[in-house]
Amino acid sequence: MKLNGIIGKGTGKLGSSVFAISGGEQVVREYNPVVSNPNTEAQIAQRAKLKLMSQLGAALAPALGFVKMGLVSARNQFVSANIGLCEYNENVAVCPLEDIKLTPSQLPFPGLTLMGGDPGVAEVELDSAAPTDVKRVAYFVYRKTEGDKLEYIASKIVAEAGETRHFPTTFSNVAGTIVVYAYGIKDNNAKATMKYEDYVTSSDKSNATLEVISLFRSAGYTLTASVGSIATI
Repeated sequence: MKLNGIIGKGTGKLGSSVFAISGGEQVVREYNPVVSNPNTEAQIAQRAKLKLMSQLGAALAPALGFVKMGLVSARNQFVSANIGLCEYNENVAVCPLEDIKLTPSQLPFPGLTLMGGDPGVAEVELDSAAPTDVKRVAYFVYRKTEGDKLEYIASKIVAEAGETRHFPTTFSNVAGTIVVYAYGIKDNNAKATMKYEDYVTSSDKSNATLEVISLFRSAGYTLTASVGSIATI
């Protein structure tokens, strides 16, 4: 409330009123000593979800098919696309890892089958035939650790579709709870002429596949939606 007729202008508290200067005018507000709780359950839950998605985004960096758009980083796009998957229960944020989206694409793509073969070997293939315009499939393998965290193991871009176009492949030296993600790479225009065959990266070169994916996009390729599967090997 603005006050008129008061000689001089001051600030401070008097009884249940607080005097202040706003826009050159003397104003008074009712004093309210109760500060709203900045840590409501909803705020705590949202912060826990953001922390989890930030951790997952960092772990999944080699596989991300998002690209920077203006001031919005690929990592932030990943968080925005996936935070709706998170739930907060008993002071813990959780996310169904197999449902995570690695690309912004809505192009359909088959599901993914992950099985244990020989000891320490993961056998991976699509559930059904990939669309005919998908020329190769990018696979990314992670190990699930405590607290829904992911540890990057290996990645591979497979160009051999096989007779059924299921793009089968294997990964060795894997054990534990394994999460595999995949998405298709398809021609976007007639100038898409890159001739990558299988492309394999080791765990100490976790950004190599991401760089290759970026090259595919810039050379006229586009990505399908991503799929994931989880199993104990």
